[in-house]
Amino acid sequence: VLSLVSPHFIRLRTLVPKVNTLLLHQIRKGRFQLLGPHGVLRETRMLVEGLDCTSTLASDHYTNYISLEGRLPRDRGRLLEQVDRALRVDEACYRPQFVGTA
Repeated sequence: VLSLVSPHFIRLRTLVPKVNTLLLHQIRKGRFQLLGPHGVLRETRMLVEGLDCTSTLASDHYTNYISLEGRLPRDRGRLLEQVDRALRVDEACYRPQFVGTA
């Protein structure tokens, strides 16, 4: 859809459940499973690799595991390189899956 619409700006956000919410409760009970850091990064890689549009892409929010910013298709190679580098970092080095106190 993004390739068809070709928006001027694409901003990425990683789902981070808040404390004291039903979603976090469901995660802790094993009823909902979040992607880990590498899963999110692999998903980001697939998105960047597959986008066929002229757009600015940004992953610049505290919920994201890495910060990315570039213009597609011009910066695709650099963006993929940044994601690949992040995939080589042990998942334990990334932020927790939720923010706040339990």
